[in-house]
Amino acid sequence: MEKVPALIAFPTEDVDPQAESVNPRAVLLVVEIVSKSNPKNDLVTKLDDYPRMGVPLYVVVDPRNGSIAVHSEPKDGPDGLRYRCSVPYGFGDVVPAGRWTFDTSALVRYR
Repeated sequence: MEKVPALIAFPTEDVDPQAESVNPRAVLLVVEIVSKSNPKNDLVTKLDDYPRMGVPLYVVVDPRNGSIAVHSEPKDGPDGLRYRCSVPYGFGDVVPAGRWTFDTSALVRYR
C-alpha cells in the first residue's frame, strides 16, 4: 500500500538513502491534512491502513472543521488491527503526539 503523507517522521539510520520509499515499520509518526476533495481517504482509508502498516501514531488535521485527532495504540481486537486510542484537539491547541508537540495556533481552516 503506497501512501504519500503530508509529514512523516522516522529515524534516518533506518532508511536507505537510495530507496524510493520508506519501510512503514520504521515510521514513528504520520501527519495527514484532510483533503477537501477526498476526505474519506484520510479519515477512513488511511485510518484503517496505517495501523496495519505498523505506524504507531497517526495525526489527522482537518481544515474543514478545525479539528485534529491523534490516533495511537495500534492493537488487534475483535474488529481487527486498529488504533485503540484517539484524542481530539482543535486548531489553536498544543497537541502532544508521542515525543512531538505541535503548536497549532497558526493553522487556518479551509474557506
